[in-house]
Amino acid sequence: MSRPLAFLAACFLTTVLAVPAGATRNSIGRVRPGHLSLKDGNFFCNPHDCAIALKPGQQLAPWQDSEKIFVLQEGGKTLRYYFYSTDIVKIPAYSGKPIGILIGLSPAGIIDYTKLISMDEPILLAGIPASKLVDAVVSYQGKDIRDKIRIGKPASGYISIDMITGATVTSLVTNETVLSSSRKVAVRVGILERQASVAKAQLSKAFEPKTWDQLVEMGAIAQLTIYPQQMGLPNSKTPWLDMYFADLVQPTIGQNILGKSVYDWLMGTLEPTESALMVVGNGTWQGGFKGSAFVRGGIYDRFRIEQGMNTFTFRDVDYDPLYSIAAKGAPQFAQSGVFIVTSPLYDRTQPWTMQVLGSRLTGKTAVSKLYHTFSATYQFPPSLFTAPKVVAGTATPGEPGEFSILEQVWVDHEIAIVWYITLWLFVITLFIFRRRMARNERRLEWIRIGVFVASILTIGVFHRGQPSVVNIFTLVDVIRERESYRIFFMDPFLAVGWIMIALTTAVWGRSLFCGWICPFGALQELLYKIRTKLTPLHKPYGPKVETLRRLRIIRFFIFISLFIVSLFSMKMAELLAEVEPFKTTWNIGIFDRPAEYGIYLVALLMIGIFIYRFFCRYLCPLGAALALVSFFPPKPIPRRNSCVVCKKCRRECEPQAINDKGQINAAECMGCFNCIHLMDDKTQCPPLISAKWWKKFNEKPV
Repeated sequence: MSRPLAFLAACFLTTVLAVPAGATRNSIGRVRPGHLSLKDGNFFCNPHDCAIALKPGQQLAPWQDSEKIFVLQEGGKTLRYYFYSTDIVKIPAYSGKPIGILIGLSPAGIIDYTKLISMDEPILLAGIPASKLVDAVVSYQGKDIRDKIRIGKPASGYISIDMITGATVTSLVTNETVLSSSRKVAVRVGILERQASVAKAQLSKAFEPKTWDQLVEMGAIAQLTIYPQQMGLPNSKTPWLDMYFADLVQPTIGQNILGKSVYDWLMGTLEPTESALMVVGNGTWQGGFKGSAFVRGGIYDRFRIEQGMNTFTFRDVDYDPLYSIAAKGAPQFAQSGVFIVTSPLYDRTQPWTMQVLGSRLTGKTAVSKLYHTFSATYQFPPSLFTAPKVVAGTATPGEPGEFSILEQVWVDHEIAIVWYITLWLFVITLFIFRRRMARNERRLEWIRIGVFVASILTIGVFHRGQPSVVNIFTLVDVIRERESYRIFFMDPFLAVGWIMIALTTAVWGRSLFCGWICPFGALQELLYKIRTKLTPLHKPYGPKVETLRRLRIIRFFIFISLFIVSLFSMKMAELLAEVEPFKTTWNIGIFDRPAEYGIYLVALLMIGIFIYRFFCRYLCPLGAALALVSFFPPKPIPRRNSCVVCKKCRRECEPQAINDKGQINAAECMGCFNCIHLMDDKTQCPPLISAKWWKKFNEKPV
């Protein structure tokens, strides 16, 4: 690796390790939409968000003291139920964040009010007009929640909703957000009756000895760790709060933690619908997860659990002391306790979330505080369930029995996905047998052109699945924030593409993707080839070769700069990543974007006609990212000893990936196989022309 690139790599790693995880979190339009609430007996809500005007005689009040559902009434008659979608379901969209929609549901089950409140979709923030999503949300008005509604092409028994062109995942998530939240509320308020197609899962009553570490590893005990820097305090390796929690009802968990006698006693005190939770913790947080409010008001205000639309808090009467933990290897904890969930709405077989409200004094006044909410999900491991029995019946719309978003996306594109995978496998086969394929130069040229055309049409024009450097930033953000990886499978072409990129880059470096599969790279090379056929040049256009080689460093600066920005603001990184012209070329189109984007694209293509793959070699941040892991591929292109003095391949290499010593720089190679062809050409390779070269350099077959 050259000295400048080594310096850049060091800066890159230093930045990744130095920035705290908390610094990566972005707030969307509204992180958590404010509730419809009451103030002085009157409706109170941000008019810009809600835009609901109460007529004389109408009243808006919480439904049965719910914090998430509000009912609009007039003269004692219910007119509509209002709720925010993100208070009911949190379905991650393409950005990894949910789409917030204010929904009004009539007592008849008709969606008669919808308004987009918040979204963080990159394709809509910097590309497709956001009004497209606003209109898509409005299109659900008048739809019956009992109907089967789907996005895209019509199907028998379904009502079709138009898809937002270029924003497939956003369209599908919007559809599930509206329907799932509406149906859940409808079940809650009694508009719909739940008809389960599968019997409720049952917990196993079997006991199996387990140590503390084994229980944690299998997921029977969940952990939530918060560090001081996540609360805006100085960095420290000592957790601010290190909490462990578990439902103790199942014998393998409860009996190992409590011991058999204490477990049997505790289970004997519980009602059939009640559960007992172990909550323990250490850390530097003064008062820990218990705090001190329960002493004054009887309520533990620093933590609660949420399950679906229900929130469960704990009072002092729900607490039992936990003096010791029987499981082998259990740490010592400064705070511990057993908390009883008494509400019949709690379903121990379903996942729930532990919510911790962290607080610290700001120092501005004696009582001013800063608050942050942290959460972790708990669910019994599958091994602790008995197999559920299938029950005859029909599932409620939106319940089991319909395709999920993920399934629908993949099923709708199954033929195209098979074709895309076939394209990748074909190119991988070429690389495996590249020595043999490179012998026939004309055949190789036509195969390469065919792959370029297939890539442009399949990935670019028809399915708009061009990988982008933004995908890398999103992956890093998900890892740092410990969010769901489900988002990466929402776009089948990006999912397949990145799996293949990871596998092939690990073996051959960036050359397989950048040199063959990338649709924008393919477009540039085709235009360059057409120009060379029409106007062949004795000398290439542009600066000297050495100057161009020095300019390669630009793309590494672009990538590292974008990466650093993404650690602090994904929105800004997505906007700056417009240095990639992929949205203008494929996702949105040159005629649907502002003029400056089109001018930039045309300029890149025009320069690329005269300078081989200009964007790929000097500006592409994605290429730079892949180049950083391509310097020493396990399967490099074979070389001869005489390549040190023979300059034939170096002169013929269009990406200028061969240095003066005959060494191939895998970070620059485009995998054209031209050097392999020359090495086996008996009319051009000196060792094959003259036996003297073979003996002089002690050549061996490669």
